[in-house]
Amino acid sequence: MSSKIDYESEEAEVRAIWIAVKKARDWKITSLEVESDALFVVQRLQQRNYNGTWRTDALLKDIASWVLAFDFISFAFAPRNCNRVAHELAQWGKQNQTEMYWSTPPFWLLHALGGDMTSVS
Repeated sequence: MSSKIDYESEEAEVRAIWIAVKKARDWKITSLEVESDALFVVQRLQQRNYNGTWRTDALLKDIASWVLAFDFISFAFAPRNCNRVAHELAQWGKQNQTEMYWSTPPFWLLHALGGDMTSVS
């Protein structure tokens, strides 16, 4: 395993976690489990190490202050092949650069949802 860090991917993952934690806090959710396929980012958050690169430092500092609003919060590593839905949504987000909320999953995500369900069974 290489120790080289892909800083662009790290920034994207930190930004996604920042959005998730912010939304959960804004919605007054008290328990939250965040899963990510970015092992380096997960390890940093599990260790409560909120120091980042110039691109991620302010985001991590926000997360550090927001975690105090939760009764329970955890950060867990989930390999990409175990969470295709998150990967597909991340790819969609990179291409669309917008926030979107669905009451039902979009059609293009159904295949990934089915794949994740069978990998857990």
